[in-house]
Amino acid sequence: MSRRNLAASWTLVLAAACAVPDSLPNPDRETQLQDEVRTTVEAFVDALNAHDPEAIMEFYAPDVDLVRLGCTNVSVGRETIGARVYAYHERRTDVTFSMQVVYVKGLTPMSAIATVRGGTSNTAGLHWSLGMVKQPEGNWLIAYEHQSWPDCPPGSAYHTGGSGRSGVDPDSID
Repeated sequence: MSRRNLAASWTLVLAAACAVPDSLPNPDRETQLQDEVRTTVEAFVDALNAHDPEAIMEFYAPDVDLVRLGCTNVSVGRETIGARVYAYHERRTDVTFSMQVVYVKGLTPMSAIATVRGGTSNTAGLHWSLGMVKQPEGNWLIAYEHQSWPDCPPGSAYHTGGSGRSGVDPDSID
């Protein structure tokens, strides 16, 4: 290999090694991502306070296997989570939610984690971690949800599948 080819090869290797991949957000894109996720979470809280199960479910990604961990209660699947959302909000219209997004971290340009702190009218504190995914239309939706609060009740059974509201005991909804 000639010196010229060797120098050109090393230049390419060094350039490739020093390049920043497109998947890492730059500061401007990270700020935009954080603002978009915060706006989505604030609208989600508005839907929770409206006790509108259909509006609430619009914030959950339709094309992923949803997982919701409500303190110690695990629910998997859109139908199961929807059944729990409907049951809770049909009987707990007196509950109000107050939430503040305390941290948003973009994992990729199309995924983020939001950490939310707040409470409800019947809990001293409520903390959420939301795994968010960006849709092709540009909106952010929840793909994973974890709620916790002090003195939460012991977990009930693992919930998966199911259809509609059948099989959900409203008194077991956390």
